Amino acid sequence: MDTNADSNAGKKKKGFFKKGASEKNKDARVDDRPRNIEELLSENSILKNQIKDSTFMQRYNEKMLLGIIKNNERLIARYLSLASENASEVKASIDEFKMNLFNMNEGLQQMNSAVNDLAASTTKQNDFCKLILNDIETVKGNNRLTFADIQNLNSSIKSLQENSNTLHELVNNVEDVADRLRYMSFNGKIQAASLEQLERKMKNIQQGAVAGFTVVASQMEGLSDGVSRLVDKQNSSTTRIINNIISSFELSRQVETLQHENLESVTDVAGLISKLYEELSTVASSSEELSATSEEFASSIEELYAAIESISMNITDFYNSLMREANLYRKVTGVAGEFKRIAEDSKTMHEAAQRMMIHIRGEFINPETGKSSIPMARLFATIPFRFLPVRYREKFYQEGVTDDSVYLCLMGSAGENSDWNDIARSRKRQAVLLPEKEEDFKLMPMLARNFSKMGIRYDAIVHPSNDQEQMTIEDYALEKKVQGSPYVPDQEFVKNYNLVSQIGIGGVFPSGSIFTCFLFFNEPVDDDFAGTFMIVPLALQMALNGFDVNKQYWNE
Repeated sequence: MDTNADSNAGKKKKGFFKKGASEKNKDARVDDRPRNIEELLSENSILKNQIKDSTFMQRYNEKMLLGIIKNNERLIARYLSLASENASEVKASIDEFKMNLFNMNEGLQQMNSAVNDLAASTTKQNDFCKLILNDIETVKGNNRLTFADIQNLNSSIKSLQENSNTLHELVNNVEDVADRLRYMSFNGKIQAASLEQLERKMKNIQQGAVAGFTVVASQMEGLSDGVSRLVDKQNSSTTRIINNIISSFELSRQVETLQHENLESVTDVAGLISKLYEELSTVASSSEELSATSEEFASSIEELYAAIESISMNITDFYNSLMREANLYRKVTGVAGEFKRIAEDSKTMHEAAQRMMIHIRGEFINPETGKSSIPMARLFATIPFRFLPVRYREKFYQEGVTDDSVYLCLMGSAGENSDWNDIARSRKRQAVLLPEKEEDFKLMPMLARNFSKMGIRYDAIVHPSNDQEQMTIEDYALEKKVQGSPYVPDQEFVKNYNLVSQIGIGGVFPSGSIFTCFLFFNEPVDDDFAGTFMIVPLALQMALNGFDVNKQYWNE
């Protein structure tokens, strides 16, 4: 102890006795002091300006983001209005066109029915014409037979007329004979009278001879009278026969003329019917072609109607999809805008992240079930061990851990299960030490894939630097089907909560720490839907940056 005192005294003495040098050094230190203060003040000014610029840029970025969000909201509202108006007009035009097609199709069906009726009627008429033509051929054949019979009858009548003329001549001859007999009987009577006078004069003549002659004369007279009566009857009968034959002949000639005329008429009718048959055949053929054309046209109309119906459905689907996408984008931009307000009302990153996850779940409600379409939403951040709260450092310390060791910490959690709404109840995800080697990190497939999609090197995760400050992430990790996915090892969790899809997004804080957000959906999610969420990591980054700069992670 004394030795030390002496030593100190010696030093003082030594310094004292070397006053000149000491004073010189003292003056030098005094001369150097203002210069060092100026440098410090300059550096401090530079740092303040950098902080000011950084704060200004952060605020500028926040304002820019809010401006983008508000502008997008206005654009979305305008776009929805225009889309609704245009969709209504297009739908009305399509409905009108569909109605016109429907009416046209009805008209075509009626025309097709009429054409089919015409074709059926034409076919019947055609068949009837065939029957008529067959009957006409039969009539013509019968007329030919009748005409031949009439010609034979005319020949017979002519022969009969000739025979009747001969008979008439014979009757005339008989009448001549009768006249001669009458004449002879008259002469006989005269001779008998002469003989009577002569008998009176000549007594020697025998009275019998005169009497016999008188009898003969009387018989001849009777015969002459009988022949005359017979001739008269024959003559009358013959005259009637001849007259009838003449009438028959005239009638036969009239019948023959009528038959000729009838045959000519039948031939003319046959020609007309044959022409009608040809025309009906043409009409039938045309009606069949027209029917086929109308059916083809009707088929085309049906195809066109189906195409228009498909277009209408596609437009309706497109409009509904557009409305869903616009509503989704409006929700997402609304969520992004709300994140800033939540951050302003929160004291720590954990508090803000917790409220943000609850808010994002509440914005996506299934109208059919009344429940959130996001059964679970979680936000993680990579934080060095030195910034963990005391309770975490005590609970999650492992051998070999240093202050720079990086933990993946659950900052916010919300979900259907009440345990998911309190990170203190999470047994495995509160704080997970990230391995130094990337090969070991691959044992956490969902995180590995998400960080890979974000384009962040693993060494930058476990050895963060502010070189990555304000880095924005322009990609996302989408697992469209989580059931059976190797990136979601907990399949019991998937099954129990009917999970379908999962989106992973993230970004980088000013310190170089990484944050990542996992959203699990119980409905299908496609790339368009996931792409809409790309504004969310930027909003998270802007809203949570201040907590990272000030290291306000948890309430301590």
